[in-house]
Amino acid sequence: MPRRENNIEAPRERVRAALAGALHDSLRPVLLALALLYVGFALSHWFSLPRPQGAYIVALEGATVAMVLAMWWFVGRIARPSVCTHPLAAAINILMLTNVYTRVVLLRDAHEALTVLPMLVGVGFFFLSTPWMLAAMTAAISAWVASGAVAQALPDVAEHRFVIVASALLGIVVHVVRVRMLTRVEHLRHADELRATELQDALEDSDRSRNLAEEAERELRKSLEALGETEGRYRDLFENAHDLIASFYADGRFVYFNTAWGATLGYDDDELSILRLADIVAPQHLDVVMRATANLAVNPAGTRVECDFATKDGRVVSIEGHLSARILRDGPFTIRGIFRDITQRREIERLKEEFIATVSHELRTPLTSIQGALELVTAGAAGEVPEAAESLLSIAYDNGHRLVRIVDDILDISQIEAGQMAFNMDLVDVSALLRMALDANDQYAQRHGSHIRLEDHLESRTYVRADADRLLQVLANLLSNAAKFSPEGTEITLAVEARDDDIRITVQDRGDGVPEAAREHIFGKFMQVDGSATRAHGGAGLGLAISKAIVDRLAGTIGLDSESGRGASFHVTLPISPSHDANEHAGVPEPPSHA
Repeated sequence: MPRRENNIEAPRERVRAALAGALHDSLRPVLLALALLYVGFALSHWFSLPRPQGAYIVALEGATVAMVLAMWWFVGRIARPSVCTHPLAAAINILMLTNVYTRVVLLRDAHEALTVLPMLVGVGFFFLSTPWMLAAMTAAISAWVASGAVAQALPDVAEHRFVIVASALLGIVVHVVRVRMLTRVEHLRHADELRATELQDALEDSDRSRNLAEEAERELRKSLEALGETEGRYRDLFENAHDLIASFYADGRFVYFNTAWGATLGYDDDELSILRLADIVAPQHLDVVMRATANLAVNPAGTRVECDFATKDGRVVSIEGHLSARILRDGPFTIRGIFRDITQRREIERLKEEFIATVSHELRTPLTSIQGALELVTAGAAGEVPEAAESLLSIAYDNGHRLVRIVDDILDISQIEAGQMAFNMDLVDVSALLRMALDANDQYAQRHGSHIRLEDHLESRTYVRADADRLLQVLANLLSNAAKFSPEGTEITLAVEARDDDIRITVQDRGDGVPEAAREHIFGKFMQVDGSATRAHGGAGLGLAISKAIVDRLAGTIGLDSESGRGASFHVTLPISPSHDANEHAGVPEPPSHA
């Protein structure tokens, strides 16, 4: 079975060049053989032919030998292959035909023309280009016919026509066979070169692949070393973390855990490995933890939990943490948990709440007495008050009232953080509530040199579900802040309008506005635009934080629009409740209207 490469054909130009090269390689041996042949002819004719014809023929053959040797020398100097190859072959053929034709002319013997018979066969072997071969054969046959005409022996020449035709056909067959053989050889050589090139490329690819593999192996080794170092660092961090880090199966069994579990709960590793999460969660919090773990199948991102764990010696440890799920395609469902012991923090918060409640109570009781006494003295219950003392008493009364408000704010924020602020939810008439807020805060605004203007854009009575007192507290905080920061002689706008399913209450002042740097944290605890101890406006910075907490509980939003130098606009948005009979459900009585 031939190789696949044998069917690959070399380009035509390459085959043509190869044939020219084969002819070039044949020229010198053929020329040398001709030189020897004509030397033999010259010697033979010198002794066998009569004079003077013999002398002429010998001279011609000697000249032919000289020309053949010159061609032999020239062929050795030209490049291979060359465009001169076939013309040189044609010149050799013409030289031989000249010798034949000359002998026929000088000797008048047509039988000398039969020398073309081997020439015809030789032309078929010698020429490797079909056009040149046919031209050479045509020239040989033409010379044979011309020789017969010159020697006036055409009938004798015609007797040999079949031999001439047979020689020509044999030369053509030899030409075709040799050209095909050389072409086939060139195709094989070309296929072998392609195979060698492919093999070389394959070897080079193999070398490159081996180099890449070696490089990849080195990189892998480095990566494994780096991974080992990283794993060691993370393992050290995992084992020495103060947080309780663990992974559980869906049934609560431990997959792995760090040393903080044993240090916090008092169990050793062997005991923890056979316990389940349910065994260490306090009974009153077990349902909370089980629901959280069950929800992880739906929400793998996880959830925050806060519960109590029971230690080995029976103590209760308060824990907060985060549970998340790891769901593998072909593996078990696992839960990852990171917990932190907050027992001490809870105790600190409890002590803080107790301290705030105690201090606030202890402050409020004497402050109430002081306020009452100052009010009685100012009213003249202890006799006429001198004009100079009246101003001082007024200052003391105002600052006492301010101190009471600070104490109330501290109590409110502590109740909000503890989740203990009570809300009495009911339907509230928004317009009536705003008029009450106006009545309650307009006098305070006037003391600061401004007044409040109400803009009610509601087309009908509109209700929201809220705690009226708490909502009034929010409006009081916003209006009192606006009064404190408004320039004297300006007005504060209290406006309300309906927007789709919400109402929007806006408190707009004409002050300097809130600086851009303070807007992001304006609703934070103890946040003051001017935080210095010598600021011009009093307060503990809790009013807006309390207002935001109340509005959040009422399912609303509170925000700020402000531009430096052009005032501040605080807005509260609450969802509108369906209309009901005001006399039965409204949480705010209808106050008298104001001009």
